[in-house]
Amino acid sequence: MLKVQIPEISSSISLADDQSPGDFRIKTRSSQLSTPFGGGSSGEKDLVRQLPSESSRRLAQRQKDKQVVGMEKDIELLLEKAILDGGENLSISAIVGAGGTRKSTLARALYNHAAVADRFERRAWVVASKELSPRDIIKELYLLVKFGETDKFQLYISERLTVSELQQKLHKRLEGKRYFIVLDDMWDDAHQRLLQFYHTSFRWTGTSSRFLLTMHTPQPEDDYGYVHTMKCLDSDESWILFLNTVSDGKGVDQDLEDIGRQILNKCDGLPLAITLVAEKVGDTINTRKLIDVWISEGIIPEEGGKTMEETAMAYLEELIDRNMVQIKDISFDDCIKSCVMHDLVRDLSIKKAEEEIRFEILSADVSICALIGLRYLSVRNTNIQYIPNWLPRLVNLEVLDIRGLVYIEFSDILGKMHRLRCLYASSFYFGKPPEISSLKFLQKLSYVINFYDSNIHKVLHMTNLSELGINLFRISDSWLLFNILEEMENLVHLKLKYCKTLNLDMLYSLRRITRLKLHGEIPLLPSVFPLNLSHLTLDWCRLKEDAMPLLQSLPKLSHLKLKSAYEGAGMVISRTGFPALKVLILHSLSRLESMLVEEGAMPELRRLEINRCSSLERLPEEMTRNLEELKIVASKKIASMLQGEDSQKISSVAYVEIIGDSGTTDW
Repeated sequence: MLKVQIPEISSSISLADDQSPGDFRIKTRSSQLSTPFGGGSSGEKDLVRQLPSESSRRLAQRQKDKQVVGMEKDIELLLEKAILDGGENLSISAIVGAGGTRKSTLARALYNHAAVADRFERRAWVVASKELSPRDIIKELYLLVKFGETDKFQLYISERLTVSELQQKLHKRLEGKRYFIVLDDMWDDAHQRLLQFYHTSFRWTGTSSRFLLTMHTPQPEDDYGYVHTMKCLDSDESWILFLNTVSDGKGVDQDLEDIGRQILNKCDGLPLAITLVAEKVGDTINTRKLIDVWISEGIIPEEGGKTMEETAMAYLEELIDRNMVQIKDISFDDCIKSCVMHDLVRDLSIKKAEEEIRFEILSADVSICALIGLRYLSVRNTNIQYIPNWLPRLVNLEVLDIRGLVYIEFSDILGKMHRLRCLYASSFYFGKPPEISSLKFLQKLSYVINFYDSNIHKVLHMTNLSELGINLFRISDSWLLFNILEEMENLVHLKLKYCKTLNLDMLYSLRRITRLKLHGEIPLLPSVFPLNLSHLTLDWCRLKEDAMPLLQSLPKLSHLKLKSAYEGAGMVISRTGFPALKVLILHSLSRLESMLVEEGAMPELRRLEINRCSSLERLPEEMTRNLEELKIVASKKIASMLQGEDSQKISSVAYVEIIGDSGTTDW
């Protein structure tokens, strides 16, 4: 189960955020959630990563249906006896039970119930505390039902109002309205104060309105219209709750079921304990690293018509479908970027690996002799300053990851690692140009900092190279560079850093390239790009002219990311522009003020992300017509418009995430 960290909410009150058919959501770490009463939220914001496509749907449904296993009868009873009982007078009811019995979960299920939403004109949710006085409740309720948010000015004004004045203002706002208010997690010593507050502040407002409290200790039933006592789950209900949490209600392998039921016996039917156990996950798994390990270990077979990476990804997707692994994050190109494994599955996997392939976890002081069979080695983001001379003795090594290490000196070591298939680095420096012609198995190489005009031709000896990243500090002859790259028959993924001094016009000749990333300042883009490009990233290019008129003509471009790539104020996309574009990401285009998108442009666009484009005044409606997913970290102005006057632009988008930009939010 994917672990979700709940952002801290400094306010004690949030109003109902009614969900539209498009499942519109706003994520926040501010004082209030956005509400149906108008207005956006204020203060510092925190983005919660949302998974696109099917992954989003599974996660969103799991969050929306927040584990109501075994509560069906409880919900029916409370609706019948406390909320929809037909009484015309204002009444107060309570849900009581020990900690962890899901009192709040039951209250939330009632709060979001369709019949409740239809019946009551106003709904509010108050998370009570020992420090929360009746005056605080009145003040916060008044601010939220009137303004939809609590800004500093309104807080300043409300602090100077007396309790009587606040009561009058709240009365005026709620008078004649039917409302439903939940006071969650009431402390026992606040009970009498609450009842006094309830009688003096609300008896004279509304008709058929309802209060619902959750608390630990039962109180005299004379004070309530109905008191509902929570019970622990039986063994069958416990197992269903466990399955719903760990695998969306689907069955699991018998070995995992045996382990799970043993653990559940110690939970004593306490729902909170069951949920916490079910949600316990291991470390995040980087998908690319996982696939490299699988291939290096010989786990992935060669299948006709597929690369080994494609076969490995199919295996991973099968594990996800079986709920053995959970998706955590999606990459720019809609691939699974990272995932997580439940601790139970991890322990079971280690047990099976020890039995079937003699898997062993080595200690930190293991000798070099024990590493002879090693196929994958990562020293990423460590403090290593040089590569040890004994590294070539790892004769079976296929993948070496040294990303995060700056200017590593390899000397002649690299040329001896004949079986090396992937070499990942942020940048590395050879003490002298290495003999790399022997690396015939190498498929991925990035980033090399000291290719010169005199030795760049040596990449031609690596005939299997499909992905190449080069720092171009020491390359001055662009004609030579691109002619050599053009001869590399298997090269499809190219990353070039620091192209400022090079003429890029010969990029068009790289007809096999489908994925291209240009990083660093570029005075001018090439006049023509490779026509087979499907993925393009421009990173920190700081272009002065709008690139869209050039890029929009690429017939196969499906994914485009611009990050700090453009310093102009306007962007124009014509009606025939980007015929195949599916994903567009605009990041840190701080001077971009307007986008003109003609009708008919980007007909295939499904996913749009806009982050830190703080000067952008409006989101063009033409960009949202066919969207399935929208993520936007926007100025307060745009956020407010999309929640208000421009809300119809995104009403048909299935998954929406809008965050007011405080200048510190990132994805």
